[in-house]
Amino acid sequence: MDWQPTRVNFATFDSTASVKRYAKWVSRDEIAKRRQNGLCLRCGASGHMVRTCPHLPPRRPQSADSVRVAATIKAKLQCIDLPNPKILLGVEGIGMIQRAAHFTYDIEGWTRTGWAYVVEKSNTGYDILFGRSWFDKH
Repeated sequence: MDWQPTRVNFATFDSTASVKRYAKWVSRDEIAKRRQNGLCLRCGASGHMVRTCPHLPPRRPQSADSVRVAATIKAKLQCIDLPNPKILLGVEGIGMIQRAAHFTYDIEGWTRTGWAYVVEKSNTGYDILFGRSWFDKH
């Protein structure tokens, strides 16, 4: 059997083609202002509407509950032992919380200080857990 060369079509990059960018996420108030002024609701420019906007739809900003604390920060926390360890019940099983830490956290420019329970050797996949009372307060 003899070898036969095969014709291959290579994909090429067109440097003159425009790259679409994502529009910036804006508040509902800003969208209302754009609607009132007859501007594009997506990018805020005049001369076109959302249907023909050159920008891609904006990406929803990352929510605070999906932000994870880096493991290097976890190692630097000053922890205190709890006088009465707490039982942690979750989907993954049962665990014990024996330590707490006071720290400053920053979530997309929103800086606060507070206490958090430290879950060591957790199989939850998260470095830190905020409780329901924290979410109600913030």
